[in-house]
Amino acid sequence: MRKKSKNYWIFGILIIVVITVFITFNYNLDKKMDRPISYESDNTEIKTLSDGTKYLIDPDEIKSGGPPKGGIGVDRGIPALAEENIKFVSVNEADEWIEDNELVLALTYKDVERVYPLQILVWHEIANDNVAGNPILITYCPLCGSGIA
Repeated sequence: MRKKSKNYWIFGILIIVVITVFITFNYNLDKKMDRPISYESDNTEIKTLSDGTKYLIDPDEIKSGGPPKGGIGVDRGIPALAEENIKFVSVNEADEWIEDNELVLALTYKDVERVYPLQILVWHEIANDNVAGNPILITYCPLCGSGIA
């Protein structure tokens, strides 16, 4: 009976040590991670720009979260692929520029098979297609790597 009791004590101490190490490691990891610095201000005074826009945080201190609407590319936007500007090629033609291990979205609808390479969808994210006489919307999210038809 004493041996079992001793084993429980050793096991208990071991669990406490593991939990302590885990908590310490995560605490230090959180401190070392590069996290965005949040803007905190005790200033609750609402200010007004010359155009009448009201703000608490000076707009000059706000960092851009990405390009503005229509702000990508030479023509101020990368359009969705539309039925009239989608060019499908044969498997032999595609084999010249698509690697065997490349990711694609594949669609089979009413016995029609289509493949949408991610190297193209990563830029456009949306393809408006017409398959077997029906409009089909293909979407791809490069942030999470998912596609929906």
